[in-house]
Amino acid sequence: LNRPELTAERFLPNPYQSEADKRDGYNSRLYKTGDLVRYMPDGNLEYIGRNDFQVKIRGFRIELGEIEARLSSYKEIRQVAVLAKEHENNSSKYLVAYYVADQKIDQDLLRNYLAETLPEYMVPSAYVHLTTLPLTSNGKLDRRALPEPEFVDQNRYTAPTNPTEKALCDIYADVLGLERGTVGIDDDFFQLGGDSIISIQLNSRIKRALDISTSIKDIFKYRTVRSLYAKILTQQNNDVKLSIRKEQGLLSGEVKLFPIQ
Repeated sequence: LNRPELTAERFLPNPYQSEADKRDGYNSRLYKTGDLVRYMPDGNLEYIGRNDFQVKIRGFRIELGEIEARLSSYKEIRQVAVLAKEHENNSSKYLVAYYVADQKIDQDLLRNYLAETLPEYMVPSAYVHLTTLPLTSNGKLDRRALPEPEFVDQNRYTAPTNPTEKALCDIYADVLGLERGTVGIDDDFFQLGGDSIISIQLNSRIKRALDISTSIKDIFKYRTVRSLYAKILTQQNNDVKLSIRKEQGLLSGEVKLFPIQ
């Protein structure tokens, strides 16, 4: 928007435009997506990757450079690199920010700083403090040498206090692709790498495994197992004792959309 040089670079004259289209003024431009493909012997196209650092997260196309530029403006940070990685268990992508600073900075401070100007899907899930960024022999960023993010801090681990909390911690670990026994009741779901898509899976797993109903809103509001159990599950368990099950018969009328819809 309002960048004519970038528009001219991405929207190119269409060399395949037919004479009829030229006459009618259709299909005069092609959009250069930045996707790399190759023709196979059978005529199909094989997708190889990207020729830039644009990625797709939860359906949104993201320029990693935009996130890097914003995070670089934080006063204590000297250098930044942002990568998109995949969760091992479900192949969903998440963003990791690597930053160079004299001291490690609280993740919540960085997350809130980015959230002031970036949409939620562009705010990285993990932040890794480095003293220097790794470089290749020709002086470029060596992305393969960047360490894997550690979502779990064992120094802050708080063990579950009852079977329900233990089951919840295991469910959290499963949907996040983490080892069981590493997620404590005070670990923040989003600092562990969670996002809105994984929260839907978490909500479904809790319902299926524990027969307890939560909502996506609950998971966003009560971000730890301790708070979710205390504020939602305990209250539900008390409500169940007072509820009466009965057959309502055939129902009709408007139905609100489910969260996934």
